[in-house]
Amino acid sequence: MQLKDKLPLFYRETETALEATERYIEKSLVSEHDIINEAALYLLKSGGKRIRPGLLLLAGHCGEYDEEKLIPFAAAIEIIHMASLVHDDIVDQAPLRRGNPTIVAKWGLDAALYTGNFMLAKAIELAASYGDKTIVDIAYFTAAAMCRGEFAQMKTINAPDFRTDTYLIRVKRKTAYLLSAACEMGAYLCKTETKTLTALKQFGEYLGMAFQITDDILDYRANNENFGKTAGNDISEGLATLPLIYAWQDKSNRALIEKVFAKDEKTKGEIDAVIRAVIASGGDKQAAKIAKRYIAKAKKSLSPVADPRTKACFNEIADFIVTRNI
Repeated sequence: MQLKDKLPLFYRETETALEATERYIEKSLVSEHDIINEAALYLLKSGGKRIRPGLLLLAGHCGEYDEEKLIPFAAAIEIIHMASLVHDDIVDQAPLRRGNPTIVAKWGLDAALYTGNFMLAKAIELAASYGDKTIVDIAYFTAAAMCRGEFAQMKTINAPDFRTDTYLIRVKRKTAYLLSAACEMGAYLCKTETKTLTALKQFGEYLGMAFQITDDILDYRANNENFGKTAGNDISEGLATLPLIYAWQDKSNRALIEKVFAKDEKTKGEIDAVIRAVIASGGDKQAAKIAKRYIAKAKKSLSPVADPRTKACFNEIADFIVTRNI
């Protein structure tokens, strides 16, 4: 909950329910296998913004709010996210996550794979517990889309696709659909009227697009102390994101970018050279403009939300997304 000072309205509205959700997640991730228990609890306690379960809880305020009903699904949404982080770190073999050693680094690839799979299965089980096909369909569609997005991303490593439309489709699947699902589930569970539910679902998708684009920009501007990540990590992995795509569109950068991305192992000097090219060409600023456009669309989609306090919370999150050191 380290963002209370930056998102005071959001956390004031959701704090009690988020604390209950945290306890529910911890209880839900108990397994008969000690390593899975340790690894899952370790990831849960490593922190996080809890934006996704918070969105689900906020969306519930747009209908007949029922905290007891919402908490298992807020937990399911966050557990899907947690599973995706574990699977990300397996693919990347990343040593750090939020400034701490990853499950891969602490327990190895096999333990990380089983932990991520266990989390995903548990999330689907929680979604199914309500006995409503619509909720199961949302959870299944979202989890499957995330896998498709991650697989599409994996195929582009060191063989980048510099088309912006391909990048945006990938982002929608791997990030935006989960935030959209959080809003949709919360609204649906609390019997929000159809017009508002549709608007919240769209809000979540636009927010997710901006969230991932902003995250990709931070890879070129990141302060390791503040963000627990090293600038240039995407370049090191051979991953072309929107700032790099825009820089590549400047023909003067193509030779450098293509040369560096053709290599499996990249030196710090090569990574720094690409970062400088992206910043000098304004690739990060162009990407930031796209993120801000998505945020503007997200805010506009909130027009059917009647309660001013709830709308203010959603707007606060939207504003925060594009001001993270940009």
